[in-house]
Amino acid sequence: MREGFEAAPRGRAHDYPYFRRLWNTVVLALLAVSFVPLLLIGGGMYYYSALVLEKKTLDGLQSEVINHKRVIDQFLTEHVNYLKLISQNPVLRSSSDAAQMRYVLGSYLQDLAGFHDLGVISSQGDHLAYVGPHDLAAMNYSQQPWFQSVSSRPIYISDVFEGFRKIPHFIVAVKFPIPGDWRVIRATVNADPFNEMVAKVGGRSGADAFLLNQEGLYQTRSRIGGKLMTQSDFRDLTYFPGVEIEAGRDGILSKVWLDQTRWLCVVRIDRQVLFAQLHQVRTVAIFVFLLGGILIVITVLLTTNYLVTRLETSRRSILFLDQQLRQASSAASAVHLAQRLVEDLKDSLGGLETAVSQPADSGTAGVETRDGPVREKILAEAARCRELLDRFQKTTQPQGETPIIADVALNALLDDLIYLLGLASPSSDLALERDYQPALPIIRSDFSLLRLVFQNLLLNAVQAVTPAGKVTIRTRAEEERVRIEIIDDGVGIPPEILGQVFDPLFTTKRGGLGLGLTVADGILKRLGGSIKLAGAPVRGTTVTVEIPIRFTPPANDPNNPAPRVRP
Repeated sequence: MREGFEAAPRGRAHDYPYFRRLWNTVVLALLAVSFVPLLLIGGGMYYYSALVLEKKTLDGLQSEVINHKRVIDQFLTEHVNYLKLISQNPVLRSSSDAAQMRYVLGSYLQDLAGFHDLGVISSQGDHLAYVGPHDLAAMNYSQQPWFQSVSSRPIYISDVFEGFRKIPHFIVAVKFPIPGDWRVIRATVNADPFNEMVAKVGGRSGADAFLLNQEGLYQTRSRIGGKLMTQSDFRDLTYFPGVEIEAGRDGILSKVWLDQTRWLCVVRIDRQVLFAQLHQVRTVAIFVFLLGGILIVITVLLTTNYLVTRLETSRRSILFLDQQLRQASSAASAVHLAQRLVEDLKDSLGGLETAVSQPADSGTAGVETRDGPVREKILAEAARCRELLDRFQKTTQPQGETPIIADVALNALLDDLIYLLGLASPSSDLALERDYQPALPIIRSDFSLLRLVFQNLLLNAVQAVTPAGKVTIRTRAEEERVRIEIIDDGVGIPPEILGQVFDPLFTTKRGGLGLGLTVADGILKRLGGSIKLAGAPVRGTTVTVEIPIRFTPPANDPNNPAPRVRP
């Protein structure tokens, strides 16, 4: 029984001839159910996150541009205020002594690092006093545009120009009154240090900040090639309040007008730099989507593959069971024919016994040649054949579904099976030991069902041992139960499959049904008994069956009809 240790045939590991279309449908359905919500929810969340992040980025850019504009305005305001403070000096307001005024201007210039030079100019455009590195003391500015502009307003900041010195700079001038006239205190700011201040936009890399006048001329350099006092892509600029943000050719443009002068502050930032966080979010979202998609695909494929494999295994098991049931049906038909044959043989043996037993009459007296020994031998053999046929017919007689409870002598039942199976035959090499308890109590149970149980167990034990093996049958009475042990010294059952031997269709015998122990377990449970298997440390198996001496009807169970009890 236990040689080879194999269960029902499994077929190929990946054979889906019957469920391939179902497998494809289930896989596609699960993938669709998994990916559609993932795309909708994930895409919606990414779109919403992108909008929020983009808005916050642009709001941050607007705040940054406003702060940058305030820094530039503050720089110009400080320079204007310095000049207003200097203009309050009494020497510059009332004195006509150039040396004295130069001394005052020089003391201020040392403290003001942002100015390149200082000068006091009369209302006619002449330099009254000048302090600086250039030879401008004799210059007259009456025809200069910046002087004509400052003569009509108290404060003036010019555009960047080269002027007499041929160096890019711009002028900050403040007009202040004197008795009967007015004067102008003028300072110049070189474009290079001013350009460095304007170009720094919060330390952001990839940003380009510059200033334009109303004609669109660069007042500071642009990182992408705009030179001082050259024409930009912007022309005829008009004033607008607040900050304007637009998508330019080279990036995002933010524009705001300064308060101190009509210069437009432009900040241009590359999209890759500005939306770096958004790109990181998109990269992470794509990575998460791909990773989630891979996990979903793997899970769906493994799950469906496992389910379809189980379906195929079940299908093959059903086909295998159908084949075995067909064989069982054929065997049942053969048993029916055997019963008919046994009845015919019994009739023939009865006729033979009758013929041999009749005394010789007048018609046969002259031909009677039977001697005594031959006659007795024929009668003994006929009686033995009749007994064998009676036991076979009794053992193989089909029973109904409902248990018939009657008195059963277990020792006698076991002896009948041993005799019928030929286990005690002189020609058998099997060592059979019967360790029966004398005067074993008669139990109340179903004879035919117990016969089927012990027949299967004895056959299993005989098939498990070698031709010269040993089988021991032991019976004992214990309180209200009877214990029967069938012990063989065969190869035994591995411990790892010991818990599976009662499973339907599980067999370790080639060509077996895998139903013998399952049926035995079910029968004993119906009769109030139990069965268990135990393996020996080295080899062999012990099957222990316990049966109650007095049968107790089980609780109402539609699968177990109430037994019929014989008196």
